[in-house]
Amino acid sequence: MLDEKDLQAIAELMNQSICQSENRMKAYIESNVEKQIQLLAEGHKMILDRLPDVEEQEQIKSRVKVLERIVTDLRVEVDELKKAQ
Repeated sequence: MLDEKDLQAIAELMNQSICQSENRMKAYIESNVEKQIQLLAEGHKMILDRLPDVEEQEQIKSRVKVLERIVTDLRVEVDELKKAQ
């Protein structure tokens, strides 16, 4: 049967094993995952840099609305002209 000394030795071995496992996980995260996250963030930044700012987006939306209205009006005119023929 195991005595107190044996149980402490087992606990110490388990703690060492857990610490080694944690160190390997930290090393993996630092060497792989953090680099991938950094690359992903850089890619998102490049995309965001290319997007128009809020004011420019509002101007674009306004222009699109005007153009949609014009197209609708022209469609109605074309339909009326087709009916008149």
